[in-house]
Formats: sequence, structure tokens, C-alpha cells
Amino acid sequence: PLDAWIQRCWDAAVVLDTPSGTRRLLSEEECRLLWWRVIARWAERNGSAAADIGVLVPLASSGWRLCQTWGISAAELQTAADSGDARAFSQWVHAYQGLLKDGEWLDITGAMQALTAELSAGLLPLPQYIGWMAFDPWPPAYAALGKALADAGCTVETLWPTARAGETGVVSCLDEADELVQAGWWARQRLDESPHAQVAIIVPELGQRAAAVRRSLLEILAPGWQLHRPSAPPLSLSGGWVLADYPVVAAALRLLQASAAEPDFELLSQVLRSVYSGGAATEQAGRAELELWLRNAPGGHISRESLVARARKLSPRLAAGFDAAAGLLDDAGGRLVPSQWSALFARVLEAHGWPGERGLDSEEFQAAGAWQGLLQSWAACDEVIGKISQRAALAGIESLAGERPFVPEAMPEGVQVLSLEEAAGQSFDHLWVCGMTADRWPPAPHPHSLVPLQLQRTAGIPAAAPATLQAWTGRRFSRLLTSADELVLSWARQRGDADLLMSPLLAGIRATMSAGASMSPALMPNPDRYSVGQSAQPETVAADPPPPWPSGQRVRGGARVLSLQAVCP
Repeated sequence: PLDAWIQRCWDAAVVLDTPSGTRRLLSEEECRLLWWRVIARWAERNGSAAADIGVLVPLASSGWRLCQTWGISAAELQTAADSGDARAFSQWVHAYQGLLKDGEWLDITGAMQALTAELSAGLLPLPQYIGWMAFDPWPPAYAALGKALADAGCTVETLWPTARAGETGVVSCLDEADELVQAGWWARQRLDESPHAQVAIIVPELGQRAAAVRRSLLEILAPGWQLHRPSAPPLSLSGGWVLADYPVVAAALRLLQASAAEPDFELLSQVLRSVYSGGAATEQAGRAELELWLRNAPGGHISRESLVARARKLSPRLAAGFDAAAGLLDDAGGRLVPSQWSALFARVLEAHGWPGERGLDSEEFQAAGAWQGLLQSWAACDEVIGKISQRAALAGIESLAGERPFVPEAMPEGVQVLSLEEAAGQSFDHLWVCGMTADRWPPAPHPHSLVPLQLQRTAGIPAAAPATLQAWTGRRFSRLLTSADELVLSWARQRGDADLLMSPLLAGIRATMSAGASMSPALMPNPDRYSVGQSAQPETVAADPPPPWPSGQRVRGGARVLSLQAVCP
């Protein structure tokens, strides 16, 4: 990736002691934390809600990177600010630049601009050849870097994979769920015919649909996967997942949350049912009894102390973990630097016996290793953050885990599931592209919400104007048509209650099949489940309303009465 190449150039600049090498290059996580500091201070001065900061940080970070990449300066942001959001963003950018200057730091895009100048001046070693693979669009910052390399004597080329002129067809599906089933069944057939073929499925909005996509495809590619996990994963989900989505990491976060603050019923219930803590298998019956006790409590209001006291008899290993964690956190004091919090949280998880006593499979082992890497990244943020409270430290780690993409290594055989962006520049033997509806191809313009629209259109950002977006979409679609020996383009006729239309880009391609029609049970991906589902009979359940409250009678108490009423009318 380009960011990795920039990091390598900056490493050379450090060794050669160039001007950019004297400044520290911040990681993506450290930059996000700087944005958090900037927006938190702004919110405190303006009396804004602190709860919105978690939403604003990624917006501000992506907005400023967009500006840097497309040549929009901080001065232009300030001059063109035409709304309250744009004016606030301009102030954040000014404060962010001030922190970078005071700390003598660089973010990754700032480093690219600095290194471009140093490559032009001959201060850095020049590669003989650079190939840009599948870069579209081509923003000014990339063009400037390419020109600097070429002017200095480097051979620079733009690369695309060799075009494949295979068979192309269109599939009409009932809805998006049916579309996934048809794509999965098609992929399974292709792998059965040729186990080593490159088979891929492109899914739009994969980030929001990753969990549902994974479940749906595994039902077809590995029936019964919930009980008997396949030794070689038949599916590689290349995007849409972050580290916090993996159960072993989610369990670590829940154990830290339950140890650091007063947990609620839902959190305690998840901790009791988790397999990723010490004694989870040997104390399974006792923890089930504890959860039943929790569920019978009115409103689920039970403190951690009450739970631990009862657990000493039913689940002593769990109780010992909470006692040890409380001792560690109480001894820590108030405010520590991130490296101290990182070491302390690791000891808390060790006290709980995370990640459990049973062996981890490959995916779990890789996710646990990535969690350790996240703690190390957090430990490197002392200079950027300084001393913070326990609550802020845990919130920061949760934020990093919720934003850091993570994809475990998978076997080369199997189905790749990709977003459209990840598939750019790749070629396949068999490719199925979902979501070819009129509202997505071409998509509606989606300019960045914090950058003034006029600046985005002047810079030529594709998503900012219909004309540039349509041209970019046309180029992307043309490359899709030549990216596989067999290409299937599918669209769903319904999304929820809304009727959808086929993309006009498909008008010149003949339809090869109409999915979602009646299918023989023998051809279903899971015929047993199909048979069971078809045998279902409707059942009418008798109404059982709660008894009416006697007229004229009053209930003493406050809002707690309503909580009890909700639990048991």
C-alpha cells in the first residue's frame, strides 16, 4: 500500500537526517487521538455534547486527509466555510496543525508532501522503477509525487491487470438476501468444479453487512459450521470487519469493562456466557446458575460486588478473577500514561484467565495476536496523549479496536468476499458482483459533510458532483467487465418494502437467468433445512394481556416502579 511505501521512505529520511526525518511520523491511531484532543477541547469551550466526539473524530480525520490529497489548504477551508459545521472543521484543522507543529510531528499525508519535496531535491535514494497499480481517481498529491519521481529520473508507470474477455451475464434476484444465497450457491458450484479457481463475490456496503454476509455464505459453503467449524475456512471476508468484531477480542473488552466500572445486566450476562476466561468450561453449570439468578433479579439491577459474593460458591475462578482485577485497578491510582494503562490492562486480562483454557483455532489465535498488537500501539502513544484517567484509557482502546480493520490470513482456496474498492485492480477466474441496482450504479453524489461543497467540486473530487461521479463510475464498470473469465452481475428487485430498478449500465448485457424462482429441493444449498422450513404450520397464540390496574389505586415510588412494571407487568 502507498502508506507503507511512504513509511519506508520516511525511515530512509530518518537515517539520512533529512528535514522530514527529524520529525516523528505518527501512526493512524495517534492521529485519531490528536483529533480527539482537538475536538474534545473545542466541545468543552462551546458546551457541545461530548458523546458526539466519537462520531466527529473519523469525520474530521477523513475530511482533512481528503483536503490534503486533493490540494485544499487550511486557508481555503477558512475562507470558503459557509456553515457552522464547515467553520468548526476549519477551527479543528487549525488546532490540529498547531499540535503537529508544536510536537514536530507528521501525519501520513503530510509526510508524503514533505517526502515529495525531498525526492525532487535529491535528498533521498531514488528507486529505479515505480508502478502505480489501480489508482483511480488520481488526485493532485499522487500526481505531484509521481511527477517528482519522474523528474528525478525514476521510471513511473500506471498499471492495470490484463483484460479478460470472458462470459458476462445478468441475474435478477428477489431481494438482497436471495441475491447472497444465489451468489453463494454459484460460488460453491464453481469451487466444486475447480477447487483451485479464483472465485470472488463483490458485495456493496460490505462494512455494514459483513456479519450477515458471512453467515449467509457459510450456510451454503459449510453447512453446520456453527457446530463443526471447517478445518480450512471456505470463505475469506476481505473487508468490513474490525478487530472488536471478533469474539475473542470482544470478550477481552467486556472483561475490562466489567472490571473497571459498574457493569449492567447485559454486560455481566455476556461475561458469564463467554468461553474466553479462566474456568469457563469447568464452571459452566455454576455460571449458568449465576446468569439465571441475574435474570430473576427485578430489572437486572445487581452490582458487581453482589455477583462476586455469590460467585465465590458457584464459580470461584470467576470470583477470583474479579477480586484480582479490582486489586490491580485500585492500586493503579488516578492518571497514568497509555503505556502504563496498556500493561495494567494486560495484567487484568491475565487475572481473568483470558483467552480461556481451551485451544484457540487459527482465526481466534490471529485475532488474539492482533489484540496484543493493539495494546502495543496504544502503549506507544505516551507522547501524544500524556496522562489520562482509567475511563479515558479504556475508551481509547475500545475506539481503536472498533476502528482497526483486521482480516485473518486464510487459505488461498475458497471464496473471496470483497468490497468494490478492494476488488479494484484484481482479476479472477469467476466473479459475481452484487448490488447492480439503479440507485448504486451510478450512485448519487456523496460529498464530504465537513468540507465546503464548492471546494470539493473545484478540486474535482468524484463524489462531489454528478458529472465527475458518472465518469468515474463508467470507468470502474468498464474495468469490471474485463476483470474475470466469467462475470455475473446481479441486482435485487426489492430492498425491504421498496421496489428497485436494474442499473441502466446493464441494459446492453443479456440476462442469463432469473434467480429466486422456484428451485428443486435437491438443488437447494441445504435441502434438509429447506424441507423443515416447508413443513412449518402456522399456529395462533392466545392473547394473554396483563391484568388491568384497579381504578382509583395509586402506586408509591419513583421511576423504579416503571422499571419493575416493564420486567413483569
